[in-house]
Amino acid sequence: MEERRKKILVDRKIQLRYMRTIIVLLVLFAVALGISNYVITGFVLRVSQLGQYAEARFYQVYNRIVYLIILEIVIFIILAAVISVFTSHRFAGPVSRIKEAMNAVKSGNFNYRIKIRKGDDLTDVVNEFNEMLDGLQEKNKPVSS
Repeated sequence: MEERRKKILVDRKIQLRYMRTIIVLLVLFAVALGISNYVITGFVLRVSQLGQYAEARFYQVYNRIVYLIILEIVIFIILAAVISVFTSHRFAGPVSRIKEAMNAVKSGNFNYRIKIRKGDDLTDVVNEFNEMLDGLQEKNKPVSS
């Protein structure tokens, strides 16, 4: 049976680092976009030598476009943050369960098995870990005569 996600941030440290990386990349992209927009606009104004009225009208339109671009960037960054939390959940959940399993084994519980949801990452690692526990459990069985 597939388990429902109960916590949004399963492993806060990993998920926030993942989100921070994505947001930094988006901010750098936005800054580069803004700089190129500024340079292109300056070039257009110098080349066209617009009259005073046309230049004022150009700036009105330009300001509206800039505000729309800024709004789109902010919305995109918020969406990227939300999406990164949910996509990082696919590996943060299994990492958290692997840590729990390691603590259980450290305490001597070789019966512990990791269960993950369908679609989670690290399936191969979890399967290997469970197989390792099977082997440890088999080796630590009391010998009966």
